[in-house]
Amino acid sequence: MDEAGTSTRRSTRSKVAPTKQPKTLVAEQKSKKASTAGTKRKLQDSAEKAENQLESLLTDSKSPITTMNIFDIVNYENLICLSEESQRKLCALLPPTALTTYQPQIDPTHPSHTNKSQGEDAMDVDSNALIPERSMLTLDPCVFTSSFFQSAALTFQDHLYSSWFSRKAKETDEKCAQGLQDGTMHAEWKDEAWERNNDVLVLSRNTHDTDLASLARRSLIQEGDVIVYERRFVNGSTIVEKDLLVRSVNPKSSAITLLLQPSVAKNLPPAMLVIGPSDPRPPILTMEGILSSVELEDEVLETDGRISRTDRYTAVQEDVVSKRISDGTEDPSNTVAHVMSTKAAKSLSVWRWRDEMRGELELQMIQERGGRERLGTVYHLRNL
Repeated sequence: MDEAGTSTRRSTRSKVAPTKQPKTLVAEQKSKKASTAGTKRKLQDSAEKAENQLESLLTDSKSPITTMNIFDIVNYENLICLSEESQRKLCALLPPTALTTYQPQIDPTHPSHTNKSQGEDAMDVDSNALIPERSMLTLDPCVFTSSFFQSAALTFQDHLYSSWFSRKAKETDEKCAQGLQDGTMHAEWKDEAWERNNDVLVLSRNTHDTDLASLARRSLIQEGDVIVYERRFVNGSTIVEKDLLVRSVNPKSSAITLLLQPSVAKNLPPAMLVIGPSDPRPPILTMEGILSSVELEDEVLETDGRISRTDRYTAVQEDVVSKRISDGTEDPSNTVAHVMSTKAAKSLSVWRWRDEMRGELELQMIQERGGRERLGTVYHLRNL
């Protein structure tokens, strides 16, 4: 019985909880610092996230503001719902004309401006005009329905959609402003912009005719052709001959770029007459923007150097020219051009490959004018 009582007493004993180690003051401080740092980090991250979202809304071209009614955001009703601090900041950004206390004044430089309280020699710094207070009490609610304000809001929305507020656009604006300030950049001249957009070449001072450009426009002169210039002068002792390779034809203006030898040399080197020649090297010369036969002849004779400018064209009798001008059959401004084009006894021949000859590189190296054959000749006869 004693054993049974003993077992009963033992079974009714409560279990003692294990002793916990006492927390030190250092551990408690570390835990508090960790929780405080975590809270600060979360607040900082949320603030940065909110700032990035705001920047994206106001600078990104894909912002939701670009697709919604801007006046659902910017209106007097929404301004009233903001805090007083936000209202004060926004009102400070409005112009003085948005306030009910605004009073228009005449500019001091206007003749109608009079100021009796100041002398004639008074300066602007002597004025003590009061600056109206910008607050919700003085704000005119009609400013949000003004056509000027609404136009500015729509302009902001358009600029936002066009990426004018992006970081790249701001960097470009800063670069342009810096370039204008230090003189390294300027706005493109109107004439340069027009010539760039229209790809217009300056014509020769002697003529407005574009006979070669017309031939190139009809594919009678193509890239890779050889134009053979020949002119026999009056005395018969001087003959100028020159081979010119058509390097390119402008697709818009049909202006021709030609390659030729300097001085009295006639033929181009065989390496320039094959298909797909390399870039020209000295002494090969380049003629750019050729539009007419007269312009081509001027350049060729200048390169040849044997004929002076006064001996190139036969003078026209003054009575013939005067008669044409008086009859109205000749424009005085085009008289020189007409004389030059009609008095030049010359010929221009176009040489071109046959289709089966274009792939024969070896034959092109050894044959005359790269194996081209004469396609046709234009004769300019002397008008005696």
